[in-house]
Amino acid sequence: MHELLSRSATEIARAIREREVSSEEITRAALERINEVNPKLNAVVVLAPDRALDEARARDAETARGESKGPLHGVPITLKDSHDTEGIVTTGGTTGRAGKTPEADSPPVARLRAAGAVVLGKTNTPEFTMSFITENLVYGKTNNPYDVTRTPGGSSGGAAAIVAACGAFLELGSDLGGSVRVPAHYCGIAGLKTSAGRVPRTGHAFPWGGPLDRFGTVGPLARRVEDLKLALPIISGPDWIDPFVEPVPIRSPDEVNIAGLRVAFFTDNTLETPTSEIQEIVTSAATAVASAGATVEGNRPGAIARAAEIAYRSFGSDGGYLSRKLLSESGTSQPSRFLIDRADGPAENGSSVEEYAALMHEVDAVRSELLGFMKDYDAVICPVAGQSAPTHEDAEGLRYTYTAAHNLSGLPGAVVRGGTSPNGMPVGVQIVAQPWREDVALGLAAVIEEATGGWGNHQLSRRSPRTLLQKIKKELHMDSLLSASATEIAEMIRSRQVSSVEVVTANLERVKAVNPDLNAVVQLCEERALSEAAACDTELARGENRGSLHGVPFTLKDSHDTEGIISTGGTTGRSEFIPDVDSPPTARLRAAGGVLIGKTNTPELTVGGVTDNLIYGQTNNPYDLLRTPGGSSGGAAAIVAAGGSPLDLGSDTGGSIRGPANYCGIAGLKPTSGRVPRTGHIVPPGGLRDAFTTIGPLTRRVEDLSLTFPLITGSDMRDPYIVDMPILDPTDVILSEMRVATYDDNGTLTPTPEVMAGVKTASEALRDSGATVSDDRPPVMVQMSELLDETRTSDGGAYSRVLLELHGTTRVGPILQRRIAGSGGALDADEMAHVQDEMDRFRTEMLTFMDGYDAIICPVSGFPAPLHEDAQATTVGGYTLVYNMTGWPVVVVRVGTSPEGLPIGVQVVARPWREDVALALASSIEASTGGWEAPSF
Repeated sequence: MHELLSRSATEIARAIREREVSSEEITRAALERINEVNPKLNAVVVLAPDRALDEARARDAETARGESKGPLHGVPITLKDSHDTEGIVTTGGTTGRAGKTPEADSPPVARLRAAGAVVLGKTNTPEFTMSFITENLVYGKTNNPYDVTRTPGGSSGGAAAIVAACGAFLELGSDLGGSVRVPAHYCGIAGLKTSAGRVPRTGHAFPWGGPLDRFGTVGPLARRVEDLKLALPIISGPDWIDPFVEPVPIRSPDEVNIAGLRVAFFTDNTLETPTSEIQEIVTSAATAVASAGATVEGNRPGAIARAAEIAYRSFGSDGGYLSRKLLSESGTSQPSRFLIDRADGPAENGSSVEEYAALMHEVDAVRSELLGFMKDYDAVICPVAGQSAPTHEDAEGLRYTYTAAHNLSGLPGAVVRGGTSPNGMPVGVQIVAQPWREDVALGLAAVIEEATGGWGNHQLSRRSPRTLLQKIKKELHMDSLLSASATEIAEMIRSRQVSSVEVVTANLERVKAVNPDLNAVVQLCEERALSEAAACDTELARGENRGSLHGVPFTLKDSHDTEGIISTGGTTGRSEFIPDVDSPPTARLRAAGGVLIGKTNTPELTVGGVTDNLIYGQTNNPYDLLRTPGGSSGGAAAIVAAGGSPLDLGSDTGGSIRGPANYCGIAGLKPTSGRVPRTGHIVPPGGLRDAFTTIGPLTRRVEDLSLTFPLITGSDMRDPYIVDMPILDPTDVILSEMRVATYDDNGTLTPTPEVMAGVKTASEALRDSGATVSDDRPPVMVQMSELLDETRTSDGGAYSRVLLELHGTTRVGPILQRRIAGSGGALDADEMAHVQDEMDRFRTEMLTFMDGYDAIICPVSGFPAPLHEDAQATTVGGYTLVYNMTGWPVVVVRVGTSPEGLPIGVQVVARPWREDVALALASSIEASTGGWEAPSF
């Protein structure tokens, strides 16, 4: 290969201008390079060597006369086959245009040629540019120059492949959903999606106008960022045909003050989690920008996921009309399979006028939200896609949410190579800027390119100091903080890797982002929480540590009293009630250093398997907003699962920790009855069902249950039923000595197949860990369930009425109304005594059963989270309530996912006071199954 072919277009233009090389010489070298590599790549589909050499010689003659056509004088380029080129076949990838030779260049092509560029030929594109795979029925499939078994992406795949392979110095692509940026990423080069309205689309295969007008842009691809800077002013500005192009001035990237920029940074948009190497490379890019002096903050537009989803919905919003129109106008009778899907598939589900209008309203609304975010930032650094270039067979069906979101926004975005994946494929980084500020995107791209090496770089750059990379990860990569366990966060704060203020801020911002949809957090204590976090940081600087939760944020179910914070218990009589003191478990968490950031929703008086009340309304499940998170600790489970809090404190009378943990895919612990004081809880100690009610933690990871449990236990000298039993360490449990019974059906409600499969998965995990696992079920299970149904209404609703009167509630919610109305008459003394005897007898029989086992594995309920409208009439089948009656400790841990994408958990039940056994077994199951998985929310 000619040594000059790897140079930038800017350098070649300078070399031609200074007569170090002739245009003819470099054009011949480029043509030879194309002939060398194209048989393997199939990137260039039309070559015009004679015309190119004639133009090159003309440029050389002009240079000899001291003349120059412009900044690209004599530089060889190629053009995506979607752009009209005078005298050169231009197919747009469709068979109906296989012989079409335009009479005029498209405006951007004409401007490049007027600036002196020499057109070598045309590069491959999918039909009408409408695919992320570069393949069509005219020319076939294009391959990636780094691995020909992989795709170069699309729709500018031919362009990116030949530029990366040094067959052209510059290309002109187009981008409807990522079609400049994804190929640049896959092929390791630089690319620019210009602002919507910057470059005319006249003479392009996918025309301007229609519902996707703002999505489509034209922009350059090159090996070096400086060439994007060079090309942008040449192709920009109105052509007086495309009515959407604006005469906005071009600013110089060289004049951007990097030190004055505010840059946001994220590595996961919640729809498409990138590979670890992509996340690390994007983090390195943020490091480089911070090293250059920019102020970099970890933040992600709250609307970014919604923008991508709406963008994809928009692609089919015309019912396939545009695809059919293009095929008809081109005379194409044999479309590619990609176009068949677009033209035929959407037509069957095309939008009505009302639906289309509603979609456009959503588009405008989310654009407004994205602009509102950018008001505080000059740019955002993020991935281009979730993976490096896939193999051809794996490429179909991939979604490009990181790029499509910014076709919807219309914002400019540059891509530059930042490193290399373990399989040797390039990895790019996307830099998105404010409207019309391509100069900022390009300025930052140049900084990243200088730090990482850009095109041709074959390993992840380590030029930035490792300490700074750690700082960026801890201060900016808030996604990692939001998914970390409380145990991990505590250690990070303790070792000064991150401050309490940073973690608390991240969780507060996450709550604000997700809570409008979840309605999980009903009181936010932002000012107080940040003040407490700052105090924790100050104490740590002095070498002081409050305890194992020092500086760790947490939320509390609104059934717990919190000093100075409204604590309603979900009942209207307490809608303005502000306690003078914390409940004992709350006080203990705060004494251990926990920072309370808010209260979470609960049904009235914690009664109900759904979380809804007259004060705050209904809470939704983060895995599906149409479904319940369960109750009564539904707000707690929802916000923990959604990453807004690493820890919450719930309560459980019939499954109110375990049901929500199951429905929301997290971990929960119902301790042994008598472990944790109920003083300061909306349902106080005492009453006929005193032994049923316990207080316990909900977290994403089992290790956090182990961390929290010892903090909240022990007598408060007020709850008369608390026993100061020793706390045993779960890490001391020998799994190979454990005897475990397992059942997947309690005889009252047969679970769904996926729930039963979850029990099997957990059982196999324990067998693999060495435990002895037997299929067995307590023989009194059915009789116990029947008795518990009877005791549920044994007092005729009297206790609920007592509590309502105590709290001054005159307006009762429908859930509690139905519970009281359905109670019927109270049992008389003889009947009640008989019930108590029966309960005691069953407890004895259950203890006898457990004499042969250390633990039980069984379902939490018969099904995953139901829809809101189905939840009230749904019975969980007695899987949880029986263990409230026995008073035994139970841990719930996630083991799988239903076909609808909903979490499935199992119960791990242990003997009285042996929370250590339940936690150890749950930890082993979690290690095998993975446990909590973040919702796509």
